[in-house]
Amino acid sequence: MYERDIAAREMGITVDKVREGFSMLSMEVRPEMLNGHGVCHGGFIFALADTAFAYACNSRDSVNLAQSCSIEFISPARAGERLAATARQHFQANRTGLYDVTVRRADGEVVAEFRGRSYRVRGRIVRFDPYVILVEPADGTPPQLVYKSAVVSVSGPRGMGRGRRPGHGPHPRPRGGRPETAGS
Repeated sequence: MYERDIAAREMGITVDKVREGFSMLSMEVRPEMLNGHGVCHGGFIFALADTAFAYACNSRDSVNLAQSCSIEFISPARAGERLAATARQHFQANRTGLYDVTVRRADGEVVAEFRGRSYRVRGRIVRFDPYVILVEPADGTPPQLVYKSAVVSVSGPRGMGRGRRPGHGPHPRPRGGRPETAGS
């Protein structure tokens, strides 16, 4: 999901941990994120919390969307501070879920409390790809998806079976039966 999450990447949000019903994401407050009072704009804090909510509610490989959410701002964050958002599933039944997200500074002080309600729709987050494996490094760094080298069978890739040249696989029959001939 992170590979397609342009907004999170552009804001510098990193995914630190994800497991079923849980996520921990973080972001450094940059100078361009400050409002007119010299503190982090609430929209950026909301975006961090909302993104943590998204990763927690989509952690079971089913597509979930935000149905509603709210945030309470507790204390300010300033440029250079690293914020961590921890999302936890509070409730899940049928298609809806309820998640709580706490945003904290590195010193542990709470910056904001967020609550989101999710709604499950059709689809999957991770599509099966036989050439991709999940590698979990022993040093505790986050797991990564890694591409395996392609393996081609002795008979060759699909459409290149016995006696066929590449690109000359089976041709579908034209719709409507036999093709018309001139003069018929």
